[in-house]
Amino acid sequence: MLESISATDYLTGAWSRAHLDRVLESELDRSTAGRQPLSLILFDIDHFKNINDSHGHAVGDSVLRELVQLVRSRVRASDLLFRWGSEEFVVLAASVGYRRAEGIAEKLRQAVAGHCFEGPGSVTISLGVAEHDGDEDAKSWLRRTDEALYEAKHAGRNRSAVARRGNSDAWAAKGGTAALHL
Repeated sequence: MLESISATDYLTGAWSRAHLDRVLESELDRSTAGRQPLSLILFDIDHFKNINDSHGHAVGDSVLRELVQLVRSRVRASDLLFRWGSEEFVVLAASVGYRRAEGIAEKLRQAVAGHCFEGPGSVTISLGVAEHDGDEDAKSWLRRTDEALYEAKHAGRNRSAVARRGNSDAWAAKGGTAALHL
């Protein structure tokens, strides 16, 4: 029970950042061993401070909980959703390269933009996408995903940006077939 409590964000019910740290290495090992791509989608709510300032922190908290429910309803059961920080979240998508992760990110962006949140009504998100690439460690991979997120924000928000490289490209270049295709 204590392990479950420490693995879950108390406000939103998403997995916690500490749990992401515990899961990431084993998922990277599984990805490499099975030659299956692994992608991260990092996103945050655009202008979240304005929601808290205009509507109060209780509404801001409600938006976070509603966002988690909305995202969970739009990702596969095998995808893991983590609360990264205040209004930042991570989706860990197994067996998904950056091209497919870009499509998932766009579906999430559209779902959030089209949803009417109690309180502020319209809310948008910006997203960064990166597939794990070769021998980079988890910290470098997260940094690359974060850079993609900031690229989306600097390009005007309510959009996604993708780091266009990953293991799936390297494996395809070597002529190997992923186990999923077999």
